[in-house]
Amino acid sequence: MSPVIARALIQADPDFAVDEKAARQVLIRQVPAAQHRHFDAGVCMAAAKNALSPDATLPLTILVLDEVQQYINEDTDRAAAITELAEVRCRRSSTAA
Repeated sequence: MSPVIARALIQADPDFAVDEKAARQVLIRQVPAAQHRHFDAGVCMAAAKNALSPDATLPLTILVLDEVQQYINEDTDRAAAITELAEVRCRRSSTAA
């Protein structure tokens, strides 16, 4: 985990951890390692709602997918999955208004 993220978490919530190392350990315990590499738009949306909203409604949010082109590489299944995620999010945004 990035030390920048650890510092930001501690700055946002001083009770989160005593230092950067402890913050990383908290996150390692809270965020289980992926069991598989399959991408699922529904799972991704559920994770976003869980992370961003206590009442399971996703607020108006910009999702920045850094390094997504490297993740996709030349894998057409991955490209389709990312496209599906964008389409699902757009549909849900337009119906929520």
